[in-house]
Amino acid sequence: VSGIGGIIRDSNGSWVQGFAGLCGVKTNLYAELLAILKVLQMAWDYNGQALIYESNSRTALSLTLHGADHTHHYFPLISRIRSFLHHPWELSFQHEFREANYCADWLAKLGASSANHLLVFYSCPIAMAHLSFADNRGVLNPRGL
Repeated sequence: VSGIGGIIRDSNGSWVQGFAGLCGVKTNLYAELLAILKVLQMAWDYNGQALIYESNSRTALSLTLHGADHTHHYFPLISRIRSFLHHPWELSFQHEFREANYCADWLAKLGASSANHLLVFYSCPIAMAHLSFADNRGVLNPRGL
């Protein structure tokens, strides 16, 4: 079972919105693409004028930036994501290792264990406040061996 999670922070790194959700039995790539779409939708609805999207999936970022053939299994989802590239805002994408954005990973795990397709958080959940503080300060959380 896959979950999605993401965070929107302002230019100072402060929490704006976050989300977690269940996406069912899907591939990791589908979950990453769905998370990109949700963040772009939320940021646009929030009237964001500029967004730097960070993902730990190079494949999802490549499909977002370069598109996919119409025969690609996730072509409809990729097309919806790419439609945001044409909105009048500053939008950029960059790869980040999972350890650099532990909050999004925590929210995705919460989403996978949830019965809800989408939970929106307008403030940082208390259970992850220490992670948000660490992410905002650039503290890396090493992967378990």
